[in-house]
Amino acid sequence: MEISVEDFRTKFIRIFGDDVWNDFINFGKSKQDTKSFKSMHNVIKQLNAYKKKIANRNLYTKGKNLRFARFVLISIERTFRPQNRSIKFNKKEKLKDGHFNRRWEVEHIFSKSKFDNKFKGFTPSNSGLNKHSLGNLTIITRELNGEKQYIDADFQAKKSLIQQSKENEGLYINCIFKNQSAKSTKDYFQLLEDRQIELKNDFDKIFKPDEIGIPVVFFRDVLGYSESDIKTMLHITRRIRKWCRKRRKMK
Repeated sequence: MEISVEDFRTKFIRIFGDDVWNDFINFGKSKQDTKSFKSMHNVIKQLNAYKKKIANRNLYTKGKNLRFARFVLISIERTFRPQNRSIKFNKKEKLKDGHFNRRWEVEHIFSKSKFDNKFKGFTPSNSGLNKHSLGNLTIITRELNGEKQYIDADFQAKKSLIQQSKENEGLYINCIFKNQSAKSTKDYFQLLEDRQIELKNDFDKIFKPDEIGIPVVFFRDVLGYSESDIKTMLHITRRIRKWCRKRRKMK
């Protein structure tokens, strides 16, 4: 099957949702720009640009950065824990008032309201760690996230609650809650810094282009395309390389 823009869009939205798709397609564009892709060449150019948002230190602001945080965490989960690719992270549940909320939500590991006081005096290394950065974010079920005992819990209590929930405990991005050695504030800060570096490295691996310039891991492991499907994009290889050379000269 030849990968088309429409098929790519369908798979992307099924996995990440409409709001992440809108953030992706609008990224770097002005109001006058066309909010669509003419070819898969344009899609890959946009992926190469969009992935660089990983350098942003604040991924938990309402709107665009939070959407990108979902994109990062879900991509990592689907790549590094294949058995969890069946999880519908974009699934929505109907509320009593007729509105809908996602079953899975991006949430802080260490409470954003207590983070600065808890880690006061600790200076992040090159990781750029802060309360809203990737190292302190994960995805858990709305059901667990809405429980008062979880909301007010410290790390050890959250760890216990996470481990009681197979669907939350079984996520690759929640492996931090399996740590048995961190006990002190210094340990926790180091744990978050290590996680920040590890997740960023994971994300970079997902978007590392192969020898023909295509992020195969993203297309194969995140979106679910077969190797033969991906090979149908070989005809755009020269255009990708030409675009990349042009970008390097402009820097």
